[in-house]
Amino acid sequence: MKNIFQICLILINLLIGREYILIDNLIESSKYNKALETALELYEKNKDDSDIYWQVGRCYFELLDQSENDSEKKTYAIKGIEFVKESIRMNKVNSQAHHWYAVLLGQIGVLEGTKQMIEKSYDVRKHALIAIKLD
Repeated sequence: MKNIFQICLILINLLIGREYILIDNLIESSKYNKALETALELYEKNKDDSDIYWQVGRCYFELLDQSENDSEKKTYAIKGIEFVKESIRMNKVNSQAHHWYAVLLGQIGVLEGTKQMIEKSYDVRKHALIAIKLD
């Protein structure tokens, strides 16, 4: 019985890993909306997997990066950072979660103006250094 459970866990991890590769490939192909859609579908199936949260945050960043509308950019940044925060809450030693938190927080600072950018820069630096240390 224990072996069957272990085999099931391995198969689930392989399937999730393939989904992550699909998200990466969609981003590399500039299919950002499809990448987000795929990530959100995976999130709905695996809400206990901290990695999917930063993947969703990353997809929101890619959409933000392509947008020319500041209001839309801020919406993407706020949505993305909420997912990344949850990833960090679930797994404090995930370098990717800290990386994307720093990136998205930096973008929010840029969108909110110089004062906010300076204030947020301390947390951006903190999480960037954590990501570097963990990586």
